[in-house]
Amino acid sequence: MARAVLAITPIMHSHARKPELETALTSAIPDPLTADAEDVRWALSTSAALWASGAQDDSVRWLRRAADHAIDAGDDARAI
Repeated sequence: MARAVLAITPIMHSHARKPELETALTSAIPDPLTADAEDVRWALSTSAALWASGAQDDSVRWLRRAADHAIDAGDDARAI
């Protein structure tokens, strides 16, 4: 089974948050689509909720799960 590769480049090295950075990164989490498999929709929703709550590490893990679920569902384009 192929795995999606997520390239995540740290944009800032300080722990201080800037609202414009947080907004930009939050919008990088794709919205679930009705055409997505249920597991993909669940993982994307969970990722967005975790990011909004400040749990960025867990959010990225769920984003990776969403990509993996999309591949498993045969939707390789959605995993990219």
